[in-house]
Amino acid sequence: MRVESSARSGVSASARARVAFLAAVLLAGVTAPALTLASPPLATVTISLSSPLLTAHPQQQIGFIVHLSPAPTGGTVSLDDGGQSSQSVNVAGSADVIVPWKLGNVGTYTIKATYSGSAGFTSAVSDPISQLVQTETPAVSFSIEPATAHIQSITINVGVSPVPEKPSTFTVRGGPCSCVIALDPVTGLGQQVLDDPERYSLLGYGQRQFTALFNGSDWYDAVYAPPVTVTIVRDPTTTSLVLQPSAIESSGTTIARATVTPAPPVDTAVVFSIPTAPGGGWSDFSRVDASGIATLSIPIGVWPVGSYGVTATVDTTDDLDASVGTATLVVGDSSVPTGSVAIEHGSEYTTSRAVYVTAPATDGDRAVTRVALSNNGTTWTEFAYNDAMTDIGWMLSDGEGEKTVSAKWRDEAGNWSPVKADTIVFDFNAPTGAVTVAAGAATTRVASVSVATPANDTMSGVAVVALSNSGASGSWTERPYAPVGSWTLPSTNGSHTVYVRWKDRVGRWSAVKSDTIVLDTVAPALIAPTWRIGAAGTALVGGAMPVRIAWTGTDATSGIARHSLSVQVDGGAWTAISTSLTAPALIRNLAPGHTYRFAVRATDKAGNTSPWLYGSTFRLTGLQQTATGVTYRGTWATSTSTTWWGGTAKASSAAGATARVTFTGRQFTWIGLKAANRGKAQVFVNGVLTATVDLYSATQQGQRVVWAGTWSTSATRTITIKVLGTAGRPRVDVDGFFVGN
Repeated sequence: MRVESSARSGVSASARARVAFLAAVLLAGVTAPALTLASPPLATVTISLSSPLLTAHPQQQIGFIVHLSPAPTGGTVSLDDGGQSSQSVNVAGSADVIVPWKLGNVGTYTIKATYSGSAGFTSAVSDPISQLVQTETPAVSFSIEPATAHIQSITINVGVSPVPEKPSTFTVRGGPCSCVIALDPVTGLGQQVLDDPERYSLLGYGQRQFTALFNGSDWYDAVYAPPVTVTIVRDPTTTSLVLQPSAIESSGTTIARATVTPAPPVDTAVVFSIPTAPGGGWSDFSRVDASGIATLSIPIGVWPVGSYGVTATVDTTDDLDASVGTATLVVGDSSVPTGSVAIEHGSEYTTSRAVYVTAPATDGDRAVTRVALSNNGTTWTEFAYNDAMTDIGWMLSDGEGEKTVSAKWRDEAGNWSPVKADTIVFDFNAPTGAVTVAAGAATTRVASVSVATPANDTMSGVAVVALSNSGASGSWTERPYAPVGSWTLPSTNGSHTVYVRWKDRVGRWSAVKSDTIVLDTVAPALIAPTWRIGAAGTALVGGAMPVRIAWTGTDATSGIARHSLSVQVDGGAWTAISTSLTAPALIRNLAPGHTYRFAVRATDKAGNTSPWLYGSTFRLTGLQQTATGVTYRGTWATSTSTTWWGGTAKASSAAGATARVTFTGRQFTWIGLKAANRGKAQVFVNGVLTATVDLYSATQQGQRVVWAGTWSTSATRTITIKVLGTAGRPRVDVDGFFVGN
């Protein structure tokens, strides 16, 4: 059996688990492939030897497979690796014997298997096999944060992969620093913080190199990580110097204000100096406060008119770099600067609070040194003045509307000019608007539609409206803004969306709005109306028969909105019944003795109307029970009452009594009465039993269609009604008949 070694790539915990699992399987008796020698005579045993691993780690427990052929009933199998270790296992009639083996240290072992025979079997020795035992080189990581440090803490991070099973450490050295960092047994990571300033300062300033050694574990080799360099620096300082005022008349006092960044300890001194001051120069010092600021009053007295260089120097300490701030003191100027101010070069609108301000000024032969800007005329921000002053970055006050920026200038003597101002409208928000296509209609039957596009922009106003049928880039049509306009939809039938956006006068586009409408240019499709005289249970209305007129219609795009139905009686003029039917059917009470024809048309939701579609002409005939052609057999009596159609009816309670009528047509109804004391009757069509009618009803129902027949073609047919003489309620009534043809 051959198992590929993972030693050279580093055996992880999961890999070692797989090896251990394989060994356990072998030790449990699972047969592994092995080289089998040709079978010797029965009394002679030959053996072959195989290992689950070709490469393993020191002291690893594995199992060797010894194959015996033929399988002896006894004896022992022993292994030998050249004298370092040996092991014997008894044979119990098995052809494969697994011999457990604990490997030695690093090296290559030659291993043989020997079988000592029992009675009837001879001894045998296997061919030798080689077993390599070696260690792994893990991957290590090493970093220090920060790479550039002042007199403060640094953090050392180390790691190894795969994670060792036994406790492991790194040794880190650098300058006077030496520490051992234990690794987390789960993550294989470790960390050490150096935060002792006194010890850390022994590293000295400049670049220092640190090394990290993984000390090895299990069968892992010790490994050096690439060295890491840390630069130790002094804390830098920056000193700025401001004179208040920096230009004065040739008498008085100016305040020198030095700001040291970052703020040093409060016992740090700042030395102020003016080498060219009258009397051979002037100097003094002041200590910084907690904010890193040192101030000192400089008495000018009656110094001559001129410019004086002032310096502020930080007194150096072990931890600080020295830095110098400079300023110029101008003595003897009393003129006032004059200047002008423009926002965004005189633009009327801006879309951003961040603007550029142009503020040029002059002061005769003297220099303008400062310019100050303000959004409210009270709180000022100063800038160093230069001759161009065309692009001072400035932030307008928050909120939309008209904004004012005020400016004033100071010369080298400290004289401030009068205030100048400029205004601009800050338009931050894009327009807001809405779109309504065809006054909000859901459908249209023409592609050219009206579009309402009202919009609002409270600052600069709406300038442009753009429309599109897709909203895609390059599909927009821009127009000067108007709240109402026209638009042409795509010519295809179906739902279409109109997209709209607006742009204000400063060029800011709004969010896109849309409205949807269905274009339908095709009229509905109809099938001609059909008629059917009253169904069973239908009651006559004033002697008229309820007739159901029905048709079908479709409109694939917008759907049918309404139907119009008209009727023609006895070939006369057409009369509208309704122009607003929502259902494709209507029950109409028709008087007998006339011909009728119905026509229908439909209008869809877009307003498209189909042509009239005409149904067939039919005649409705009413037959009283006494009509010619109606014959009776058996016992029948005449009943007179306002309950009956026409005032009379025929009635029989005799079983077997019949009423027969012959007609020509394709629809037929029997008019009778249903009540609690009415019985049952059979209906025969051309002698064939077609139905059994039960005339029972808990409430009396007169002039009712108690049976109806419909056929696909008009023909002469005979209807026979046979009384069944139902026990307790034998009576059956014949009130008349209706025929549709």
